[in-house]
Amino acid sequence: MLATDYVHLPLTAVAQIHVDETKEHVAIRIGEHKHEHVERLPLASSYVQAVSAEEAGESGRAYERTLSPQSSVYSSYNTNTSQASQESYTSAQESALASSSPTRTSGYRAAYPSAHEPAAPASSSYKPLHTPSRAPASTPARASPKAETPVAHAYIAPVYKPLGVYRAEGVSVYDCEGALFAFDAGIQKFVPVVGQAHNVISSLSKNRLRLDVYKGSELWYRQVPSMKMNLYPLKSEQMIVWNGSREGVECSFGWKFAKAIDFRNWQYKIYGAFLAQHSAEAAKKMDQESRDYVMALGGFDPMDIDKPEVAGALSDSDETSDTDDLLNDSFWYNNGEKNTGLAVGFNTNRSFVKNRSGINVLRTTDEGDMETVTSIGSKQFKFNGKTFNANNMMLHKGDQQMLLFDPIADDKAIYRMDMTRGEVVEEWKTHDDIGVNVLAPSKKYAQKTDADTLVGLNQNRLMVVDGRLSGSKVVESQSQAYKTAPLLSCLHTTADGGVVVGSELGEIRMFDRVGIRAKTLLPGFGEAIIGIDVSADGKYILATCENYLLFIPTTFTDPKSGNEATGIKKQMGKHKPKPTVLKLRPDHVQLMNSTVDFTPARFNIGDSKEELISASSGQYVVQWNVSEVANGITDHYVIKKYKDSVIGDMFVYNQPDKVVVALTSDVTTSKKQMFKKPQTVFNKGRGNVSARDSIVHTLW
Repeated sequence: MLATDYVHLPLTAVAQIHVDETKEHVAIRIGEHKHEHVERLPLASSYVQAVSAEEAGESGRAYERTLSPQSSVYSSYNTNTSQASQESYTSAQESALASSSPTRTSGYRAAYPSAHEPAAPASSSYKPLHTPSRAPASTPARASPKAETPVAHAYIAPVYKPLGVYRAEGVSVYDCEGALFAFDAGIQKFVPVVGQAHNVISSLSKNRLRLDVYKGSELWYRQVPSMKMNLYPLKSEQMIVWNGSREGVECSFGWKFAKAIDFRNWQYKIYGAFLAQHSAEAAKKMDQESRDYVMALGGFDPMDIDKPEVAGALSDSDETSDTDDLLNDSFWYNNGEKNTGLAVGFNTNRSFVKNRSGINVLRTTDEGDMETVTSIGSKQFKFNGKTFNANNMMLHKGDQQMLLFDPIADDKAIYRMDMTRGEVVEEWKTHDDIGVNVLAPSKKYAQKTDADTLVGLNQNRLMVVDGRLSGSKVVESQSQAYKTAPLLSCLHTTADGGVVVGSELGEIRMFDRVGIRAKTLLPGFGEAIIGIDVSADGKYILATCENYLLFIPTTFTDPKSGNEATGIKKQMGKHKPKPTVLKLRPDHVQLMNSTVDFTPARFNIGDSKEELISASSGQYVVQWNVSEVANGITDHYVIKKYKDSVIGDMFVYNQPDKVVVALTSDVTTSKKQMFKKPQTVFNKGRGNVSARDSIVHTLW
């Protein structure tokens, strides 16, 4: 039987639609040649999306037609239709749609039989009704229709079935009513799977959670919930969407709550469960302000359509008109090697790309091309006859020097390379007992100067490193160690020497200076922070986790002085900020055909205030506008796809509209105008799709 209880007829399998001259009826032709099945239906009140062959040939625009609920095709999907009639219809469909190898791709491509075809969508976890293995476009041409009788191709909605029998286990954390949706990449909407169902979060045992969707005795969905689900609230729809899998295929799902109160309560319960799962003892010891801070990670509202417009926001006018080809709007340097690191000069027009062969030094020409200045072979990674790995690199002293180190192989050695000679000229020994995993300039942009000191850290210590010292380079009087390792992982500095440190436990510490206790500690969910940046004035922190970014304001009103202060300079105490979570929408993730795996995000750099945030995941670089994010608008990001995975991206100093991007084996520069809104990228050739249009298709 068909696995839906709801009327739903977006056409999503290979078919032809003929609209007659009166514009009152539509004939749907399903299948090919002698297996063709025809339905003649009046235009009325359901939902069908089709693409006119004429219109697609000219501009790729789509138009919509409607079908009557009295039609035979429609009634076969109706809940009031008997199971026998549904099975009879399914049997007729199967005999009409003969196919040896059903695929989603052929149906999707058939919907766009023009030169403007978009790429095939990400593979889907559901299976459509049988689809011809060849698209109708590949069959012998039929007589061309008249202008008033356009021909279009479409395809039939996917069919879901229960996974099995539902059996309650463990302790119910929260149970609510609603409906399960799945994202259909063909029409780019969430479509209904099952309604009048229950969504239950269960605690099976210590640190074990489970999310089930069931209706009666039928189990329709099951997942082990975690922060990696990429939970994303759609407030306007009273719905939560997320990335998950079904039958081993990654896709996107959504839960539409029957009651508005459940929309917030469900989030509160699941994020509370995540917190307890991370550390039940830590959760019990948290004061209310810390708990509120952590729970705010689930209280964001990226889809609030009432948010104000912000000056400087990225808009359609910022986009190029039709330059979406991967190689036509960027300037490439192909080195043929697998790249592992990127550094961009502050004082010079130089980019440094690390790979197995060594370091390639590049410059950007006046025309925007990337060209080689020189190459430093891996044979140069040696000092006094001792070779070393240079997995980490950091520019130093106005781009004239580079510090090279590999904390995995030897965390107590840092090598200083003279970039004018391309030779290692000195080895720094940090300390007999103190290693360094990460280095940062003593102040933001100190790399532009002749500053000698640096800030370093390992998992349990923050320290100053001074290359002028003889012997050990760690300044022990400016060192803060912890008895219990907090698993420190990354750091960055402000323009006046404040330090912000992230950890593998998700915690963020703010220091006025190195050598004293942190002024402010922000707790976390236990998701490791893999990268951290801070605005030059210390008012904003940008932390990167695998699946999301955290944008954290640090300013508050000091109750003692009444003046504005930051958590770097003063203890925030009860004034902990509400973090803004930056995520990719789950439906966008599915269309990207990948999971989210962010590289460290960065603000643009230069003499002016920060304007943009940039991060990458897979083949995409994503950018947000700082002013929008500061005002709570998080879904207005723009993206650019590259031909290979991005290993890192960095802004050029004082050029916020220009970013250098290192791919697995290439390097490119991209300008702000090359980034487009996701709906523009994913709907190329399909006409304009408004960002304000609902992405949920439902007749409830």
